[in-house]
Amino acid sequence: MLRSIAQKSSLVEDAIRMIERSIRENLSVGERLPSEAEMSRQLQVSRPVVREALAFLRADGLVESRQGQGLFTTAQSVLRMRVEDLRPDGAGLLDLLEMRRALEAETARLAAARRTPADIERLRAALDAMAEAEAAGRDGVAEDLAFHLAIAATSRNPLLIKMIHFWSALLQDTIAVIREADKADDTVLRTRQMRHAAIFHHIEAGDAEAAHRAMIDHMSETLDRFRAERGEGPAAGRSVRSERNA
Repeated sequence: MLRSIAQKSSLVEDAIRMIERSIRENLSVGERLPSEAEMSRQLQVSRPVVREALAFLRADGLVESRQGQGLFTTAQSVLRMRVEDLRPDGAGLLDLLEMRRALEAETARLAAARRTPADIERLRAALDAMAEAEAAGRDGVAEDLAFHLAIAATSRNPLLIKMIHFWSALLQDTIAVIREADKADDTVLRTRQMRHAAIFHHIEAGDAEAAHRAMIDHMSETLDRFRAERGEGPAAGRSVRSERNA
């Protein structure tokens, strides 16, 4: 059953999310969707809004039209991430940070296993650029992301590289906000520098497991800072470190 959409500022995006959630939670592959008129009634939006949302879901491969029969769910063959799902005022960005922690940890593991002397020089230069930016009083966000992109390139995995490039642009403003809040805290700055240095040294040494653990710890710090900026306490989500040590 679909719930009505309360906000009118982004009707199509909201309709997409509501219909997609209902499909994933309530329908199996091959089941028929309600009619446009019924979905319009349940969502309390116009039929053109529903029609546009369904066109998007068809392009995503989540539903298909059968002539004279209506719309049916399919085994999705296309995965598309929408920027609208990652708005900083919603939970989507927290989901992205959690996914980033998992994937970047594996990226660091692969980088340690596959690094070359040329890779190590690029990573060292990126690490030095980050330290220089912070010493000069800049936020160092671009240099931070460049370091992570260099690790991705070292992994030699084209899918991981694409994913990390995609979310780096999305995260830039959010990381800048976190760093602005932290800039007066020397302890936070030193801890961040130590985390980055540890990741680099483990990759340089070819210690894949240590690189993986170091990236998990670093990403967990970022998650903790983001939750703090959102006013969420420890109960809102435990870090990997606390889960491991519990």
